[in-house]
Amino acid sequence: MEAVTDLDKEDDRFKVAFKFYRRLQHSTETTKIFDIDKVVNPHTVTNNEQLVYPGELYQIKGHICEALFGLKSPHTWKIFKLEFPQGLMFIQNPFTTEGQRYWISKCVYSYPEKPNLTNIENLFQRKFNDSKESSRKELSRIDFTKDVNEFYKKLRWVTFGYHHNWDTKMYTEDFKCTFPSDLATLTKYVSLVLGFQDFVAEAAIVNYYGMDSTLSGHQDRSENYKDAPLFSISFGQTAIFLIGDETRAVDPLPIYLQSGDIVVMSGRSRLAYHGVPKIIKAKLTPWLGNILPQVFTLDEGNGEPITKKLKITNSQREKCCEICDLATESNGNDFIDENVTERWDNFLDEYCSRCRINLNVRQVLIPGQDKLE
Repeated sequence: MEAVTDLDKEDDRFKVAFKFYRRLQHSTETTKIFDIDKVVNPHTVTNNEQLVYPGELYQIKGHICEALFGLKSPHTWKIFKLEFPQGLMFIQNPFTTEGQRYWISKCVYSYPEKPNLTNIENLFQRKFNDSKESSRKELSRIDFTKDVNEFYKKLRWVTFGYHHNWDTKMYTEDFKCTFPSDLATLTKYVSLVLGFQDFVAEAAIVNYYGMDSTLSGHQDRSENYKDAPLFSISFGQTAIFLIGDETRAVDPLPIYLQSGDIVVMSGRSRLAYHGVPKIIKAKLTPWLGNILPQVFTLDEGNGEPITKKLKITNSQREKCCEICDLATESNGNDFIDENVTERWDNFLDEYCSRCRINLNVRQVLIPGQDKLE
């Protein structure tokens, strides 16, 4: 995040908007916020003087892999492109209820574990290696084995893949861990639907928000390859999201982000200032829908059921796309964690009722680059 100098404080339109929405109390002040639910005819409706229109779906037909990620068929997705900032795309919750539960469970129970890094010691770790006395005292108050609630009150972020260095704002080869195959392939699938054929997921940050949390305005400039899109997925409570331009002197666009919504920052919007001034109570709770047992089949019940280790014959290959191929070539690793949705419990219900999760994924390396130099 970049500091605002004395020279540009008076022109910091982003800061003005951030303060306004941070103080927001009354519904009469929300008329300028872009709300997908109110877009009836995207060809004629404008919001904040910006035309919104549906995106063109990339030519992916009804392949088997979409069900693996808890997604609805992409032909039912509501995809919007915003004229400002250029390159910003919005997908209104493409997840099924089971899909939301899968990814929420991963964010809450799986991603805070080693070897991923968190803002506090990893989940259930009781060895405090931090040399700072204040940190040791803070951590000593947490009984990780008995008071999970206390852990999540203090959890603010998790990083994996290439870890973001909060001090240097740089990635390095000696500061990374394995990127989860299911998340990598989910974002690859979404990128193909949108026409970004070369995207590779290499770094992720998961942010955890309480109802009083904010994220100040900043740019994401750490990645070597800034031409690749950045994917931001929201779960739980609703955020007011601000996104402007490459300078803070431009009035940002406020957008409601609800559970399951995906924002894709590409083109000029990839380096736009953005932030979250306020979390508000969700109107919708899509993670609480009815859950039915699912058996994924290749076609109308005639194919073999798809398990977490996919087995697809050559004769069935024509029904597959390159994402299906990625799933089948997982080299014996568990591609989908079948036990995740079984872990859904009252704690996750409660967590989603009072918190927001933002899962953002980006590409670090330039195409053809094997590692950072």
